[in-house]
Amino acid sequence: MHEQARHSVGDRKLGDEWQDWQGGVEEQGFDERSGLFVGLAAVGMALGLAGIAALWYLILPRLTQLDPRLPMVVGRIFVGVLGLIVLYFGLIIGSAATGRNLLPPPLKSWTLMRFLVPVALSIGQRLGLSKDRVGSSIIRFNNALTQAASKPMEHRVLILLPRCLRKPILEQILQLGERSHCETATVGGGTAARKVIERVKPTGIVAIACERDLVSGIRDVAPRIPVIGIANKRPEGPCKNTEVAVDEVEAAVREFQGEDQESGGRD
Repeated sequence: MHEQARHSVGDRKLGDEWQDWQGGVEEQGFDERSGLFVGLAAVGMALGLAGIAALWYLILPRLTQLDPRLPMVVGRIFVGVLGLIVLYFGLIIGSAATGRNLLPPPLKSWTLMRFLVPVALSIGQRLGLSKDRVGSSIIRFNNALTQAASKPMEHRVLILLPRCLRKPILEQILQLGERSHCETATVGGGTAARKVIERVKPTGIVAIACERDLVSGIRDVAPRIPVIGIANKRPEGPCKNTEVAVDEVEAAVREFQGEDQESGGRD
């Protein structure tokens, strides 16, 4: 299979993000647990806190010169704000782990996640981890958050499909969309997907794509519309005859439609 994928590099049109693909079997798809993202995000937060502590150490003499009381006042503000951020992160992790939304109404998980996702991707890259492996973990964590925050309501579900899906699988999902009364759309990239979303105005999205496209789309859409992402499998490499388990798509649709509620988080 590896050789077949390698020899078929020239017969596909890849997006800019896939130009570095050389036919390696490691790019056929990942199924990473969400703990990887949590760990990378925690490292990023620890580095950020260390940077703030270093900044505090540098400005402390200047604050003392201005007013001897300033270090205590500013220090308490810093500690309070940082404590709230850490608590915020903890509530997000708890929500994903338990399957229950632990965040108070004014807060949304993706307010902080928008900052943590690029941090996790950057740290993962520096550690030599594939962006798709990290992306798979981010998708798993996002799906757990989406399921935790899902409310019983009549969702207008949109299923977004990539053009590279094998035809029999594509037809099965289109039939699933008809049975479930969902909008379905086959799109060739992020721009086309955004246009469909603007036209349909869904209240829930089930998106199928490669990990990097899903992460990019989730970062754009999840703050406004809940998204469940399902990474495709690529036995012949990216962008050609990709596959996805139809039962996973059906389960995601049922999650939005309130037909597949389960207790506990999904890790």
